[in-house]
Amino acid sequence: SSWLLLAGLLFGAVAAIVLLVDVIRGPAVRNGVGWAHLLFFYAALLVELLSMFVHQRDGWTAVAGLGLILSIIGALLVLIAGWLHRPAVEVVR
Repeated sequence: SSWLLLAGLLFGAVAAIVLLVDVIRGPAVRNGVGWAHLLFFYAALLVELLSMFVHQRDGWTAVAGLGLILSIIGALLVLIAGWLHRPAVEVVR
């Protein structure tokens, strides 16, 4: 499962670069929603990177406890980032 975590983080990094360009060049910067979306997404990437290091420690015991808590926090941060992206898309329309 470590290669799946790495692949997810790599694709997340590509999405983070695209998101940064989109926020800088788009009209969402003017209302602040784009920056909040960007910060929540980057926070989720950092939490999931930390989660990957916790999972590398021991595959069986890392899933319970801290590993599970970090995964839940990362998922919630991604959901919040997605929710904040919705008004940013509506500004463009």
